[in-house]
Amino acid sequence: MLSIGIVLCIFSATTDAASTNQATVVPAVLGSSVTLQCHIPKQQGLLWDHVMNGNQTIIALRGKITLPVPNSLNNTKFFIQVNSNSQSLIIQSLTLQDDGTYRCYDVNDIQKKKSFKVNILVKPTRIQLHPLPVGGIDEGSKPKLICEADGGKPPPIFEWYITGPSLNITSLPAANSDTTYSNGTGLRTSQVVLTVDRSMYKATVLCKTEITYFFVVQNNVSLNVNLFPGVPTFRGFTGIFDDGQSKTITCESTGSRPAANITWYMDGRKQSNPNTHTYQNPDGTFFVTSSISKRFDKSMDGVNLTCKAMNDVLQRQHRLPLQTTVVLRAAYMPVIHASNGTLDVYEHNQAILRCYIDARPMSSENQVYWLKNGQMVMKDQRINTNYSIKNGQFDLHIREVKRDDIGQYQCQASNRLGIARSSPPLHLNVFYRPVCMTSSIEKLAASIGQTVTLTCRVSANPATNVTITWRYKARNTIIKDQQPSYTDPYVAKTATNSIQIKLQASIDYTDIECIARNDVGTMLQPCLYMIVKPGPPDIPKNCNITLDGKYELDIKCTPGFSGGGDQYFILQRIQGVSFISVKNNNLEPTFNVSDLVPGKNYTYRVCAASVTYKGTVSCSYTLSIQTPSDNSEIMNETVAAASPQDKTLYIVGGSLGFLFLLLLTVIIVLCIVKRRQQVGKDSESPRNADFTLEPIEAQDNTIACVEFPTAQGITSVVDCMVENNLYSSSHVIPPQIDNKSSNSDVEPKFVHFNYNITLHGYDPSKTIKRSKKQKRKQRKEYVA
Repeated sequence: MLSIGIVLCIFSATTDAASTNQATVVPAVLGSSVTLQCHIPKQQGLLWDHVMNGNQTIIALRGKITLPVPNSLNNTKFFIQVNSNSQSLIIQSLTLQDDGTYRCYDVNDIQKKKSFKVNILVKPTRIQLHPLPVGGIDEGSKPKLICEADGGKPPPIFEWYITGPSLNITSLPAANSDTTYSNGTGLRTSQVVLTVDRSMYKATVLCKTEITYFFVVQNNVSLNVNLFPGVPTFRGFTGIFDDGQSKTITCESTGSRPAANITWYMDGRKQSNPNTHTYQNPDGTFFVTSSISKRFDKSMDGVNLTCKAMNDVLQRQHRLPLQTTVVLRAAYMPVIHASNGTLDVYEHNQAILRCYIDARPMSSENQVYWLKNGQMVMKDQRINTNYSIKNGQFDLHIREVKRDDIGQYQCQASNRLGIARSSPPLHLNVFYRPVCMTSSIEKLAASIGQTVTLTCRVSANPATNVTITWRYKARNTIIKDQQPSYTDPYVAKTATNSIQIKLQASIDYTDIECIARNDVGTMLQPCLYMIVKPGPPDIPKNCNITLDGKYELDIKCTPGFSGGGDQYFILQRIQGVSFISVKNNNLEPTFNVSDLVPGKNYTYRVCAASVTYKGTVSCSYTLSIQTPSDNSEIMNETVAAASPQDKTLYIVGGSLGFLFLLLLTVIIVLCIVKRRQQVGKDSESPRNADFTLEPIEAQDNTIACVEFPTAQGITSVVDCMVENNLYSSSHVIPPQIDNKSSNSDVEPKFVHFNYNITLHGYDPSKTIKRSKKQKRKQRKEYVA
């Protein structure tokens, strides 16, 4: 492809008398005309001459041409033109002989002279960009591109550029050489050396030939590049295989031109009969795939599998094939290396358990665990793990080791091929000081003259050298020191000791401590025992009610202290303002209630009773629940009983808490003012009595009770509160109280009466008293 731009100009040059003698360059195209204008006074005294190659020729004098006339053509070549203030020499039909320096002189003053340098411009007769080889050029080769301009004057300027789909237009460096002919024209050759790479595929090289102000010619050539194959790659295969697995492996190479030939090798041995397919890409390059199918086994572990790609471009340049190699690795389930035996550590110290995991593929972080006694160890602020996939090290860190950490530990890892555990397990043995095996005070009931047996059970490690001391807590008096008996001290790590105490007097109703020690130290919390008088059972604890469907519910509690006798349990339901017994259970405070009415509220409580103390039952706080209506969704709901021991702290937002406290303060102030105003009236009412603890005689058991009034003539139910324990006395005829109404809306009244019972859990040094201000008047009116 050839593009030519030509500019032809008729040049003129002017000068004046003030000009220097430096020649004015006047370019002129071959065959055209040029006008040389000389501004020197005394136009009739001017001389024009022509100097070329050192030879001077007079052209005109005093306005007349003086050249000899060899033929008639010279008569029309030179002309003198006279203007008012200048004289011009006109040269027509320029030839290469007209090239040179022209001067005009003042014949009377030779210093007044002006020179013109006329350059005859000649367009090259031939401009050519040499073609590339027919078969194209190979990637990695260094072909030469040559551009020539012949017969021109002056030599043209060459500029080289390359552009293409993967290239922005970029200039190329070139080297020029010139040959000058006798007539002043010449031959200029420009050469570019390309280093062919993949980015030049389908690129175009431009050669621009130019003589300034005269002509521009642009030639271009498209690069037909032959490409290396792309580096072969394995499709989705890393070299790992399962032992005994039959597998097809594919290798592929793209971007070659011409197409590549793919071959397979295993440890240098060429593999036969690959399955090969060749596809042409949209850009004219080729994509080649090749597959082999084999059954892999462990004997191939460590073998090099190589895929090679070769084409004619690589061969012509004596290059080696492009290749990719993977090392075959047999995949296997984890193999775990861990310490076994026993790791001894003291309580509150740190323990680190370590194992090493070898697997292929390697187990991920969510596939490795530590097990304690077969159960997964859960991480928290005290227990953490650290796993390095790089070297397979898996550590279990236990800070502030506790006795509960004793156990058999195993490291477990898995991958897609299976699960493995370290075996045998590592036994973590924690040395700790003795601790009591009962978490609460153990009560024992006995009468004066009876003997009670106290059994102290402690857990300790080591447990073979435990010493146990018995003492009275209040008196701080040691009963005796003795060695315990052991129950498999190396496994169960328990020690047991018993002591018998015969009650001689009321002072023997007291608290007794069991204090154990071993090589690690003395126990921090002694085992506590309370010897009390026989009495009614304690209130059932931890009660909850669960709705099971629409028509059935379950109520479960934990038994309290039996009081020294056999206790049984009663389920009571509120009916009006009284509780009625609906079920008994001789074994556990557990009940099932069926045939409920949908959409109704039910309120229950669980009571403990004893055959020995028939007059008193000890009842829990109430449990309320509503059965769902017929068209409501069945849900299981559990409601726990309220308890005075419930110390759950509810945290309220700052602003709401502040408003609540402010409102409560105002209410308290108003109540105090109102109470003081009505103290005279209300001080006579038994329900305004304040009850606190003060010592009285043990045989005068005064109880603070709340009576639920019922209809006239029917036995009412009296709930009695003794030292924060609630008792319910059923079927008791209460003292006569002036009840103006038997309506269920009547507010329960506080009453005091003597009732011949022994209170379980009763400390002889304490009971309930009325406020001093009301004590005398209430004794008259309400003490039966």
